[in-house]
Amino acid sequence: MKIDYVSDLHINHWIPWNVNQINCEKRTREIVNRLISNGNGEVLVIAGDFTEWNQQTLWVLDEAAKQYEKVYFTYGNHDLYLLSKNQKRKYSDSIGRLNDLIKKAADIKNVTPLIKTTDTYKGKVFAGDVMWYLPKGIDGWDFFKGVSNDSNYICINGYNKVDGVRA
Repeated sequence: MKIDYVSDLHINHWIPWNVNQINCEKRTREIVNRLISNGNGEVLVIAGDFTEWNQQTLWVLDEAAKQYEKVYFTYGNHDLYLLSKNQKRKYSDSIGRLNDLIKKAADIKNVTPLIKTTDTYKGKVFAGDVMWYLPKGIDGWDFFKGVSNDSNYICINGYNKVDGVRA
């Protein structure tokens, strides 16, 4: 079995998110096809940091699923970012954004999230987790908000950079 692997796509750095959804989707799908045109595996593993926008991530997954028998993914820190006021209103916090992505990705044939889980495909076991973990306790959050750019954009359980305490 041939397996292709990619991480840190940061698609929105190449195709900036904008209000023209038709153009954004077309350009996103085009770049994904160019990126995976060199791949020839049966399975694609995408290890996070797709983009800061769930809809754009779903376009990536959908396009990849057309060219691979199986697509596995996990998330990265950028997949937790809440950049806009709309995102902050739409999701309860960064985990809400992640859960929305997982739920919508489940509708794409051949796509499976690997987030602290395993899956067996053609007799091979695929395991997934993330290499990014949330701070624990107020001391961890105080340290996080002082040294990490992520703390400007990730909010979990009411913790954020602004005050380091639950909102």
